[in-house]
Amino acid sequence: MRNDLRDRLGDRRRLAVAAAVALLAGIAGPFGTFNSAGLAHRLLFWATIVAVALPLGLACRGAVERRLAGRAVWLRALAVCLAFAALFTPLLYGFVRLHLEADAEAPMNAAELGVAVLLVALLLNAVALTLAAGRARPAAAAVAAAGLPIIRPEALPAPPAAPADPPPPRLAARLPAALQGEILHVTARDHYTVVRTDRGATEILLRFGDALAELDETGGVRVHRSHWVARQAVAGVARAGDRIELRLADGSLVPVSRRGRAALASLGLDPAGRSPPG
Repeated sequence: MRNDLRDRLGDRRRLAVAAAVALLAGIAGPFGTFNSAGLAHRLLFWATIVAVALPLGLACRGAVERRLAGRAVWLRALAVCLAFAALFTPLLYGFVRLHLEADAEAPMNAAELGVAVLLVALLLNAVALTLAAGRARPAAAAVAAAGLPIIRPEALPAPPAAPADPPPPRLAARLPAALQGEILHVTARDHYTVVRTDRGATEILLRFGDALAELDETGGVRVHRSHWVARQAVAGVARAGDRIELRLADGSLVPVSRRGRAALASLGLDPAGRSPPG
């Protein structure tokens, strides 16, 4: 969870958008801040606000994606907006009151400010969903910007299967030909599912629950709301107190939920840290 939040905070596009929001808010001076201070002071004020809002919003999204994995995209987006508005509104109201002069009247009370925060969050999520759907189209510019190919499933050819070998899982047909191999790790990320094989990783526009259904009888288990791992991908178990994580062969760590611990035995593992035999 911490690694995922750190990765999202390091996204250069996300940081660029946050900087643009802070700049525009500093110039416009919403919520009564335009007349309370000069431009430099407003820019510093709104940069601080955005610096608090960004990790809080990402944390809300991560928590919702883990708890509502497999649910409809619109439901998860609404839950993120409600959670963010509930947590961020008191902080923003307190910041605005501190910024205004002692005898100045706030342009909005806390309830009105909460509605404004919720509406802005809904608008931003609607824009993000629209852009996400656009990135799913096979456009070269979108592929280059995303870092990982985002491919429309119907555009992918089915991989050939040798008659003597068991058929590949249906999920493999959604992957680019260059990445079709043993599926090692499948995880939910925002509105996409990340599939990692022994040849690389890609994002596909598919709900996590639907991706798990298309794994068919592939050897592996779901150890977390947002993570499925194959037996051959696991190198061992890392445990710190009550927290258990699977250490994969590539060095990455996958969290194991309390409910997912029962699945460790099918991987030849146990919470004490024994590795799979062989």
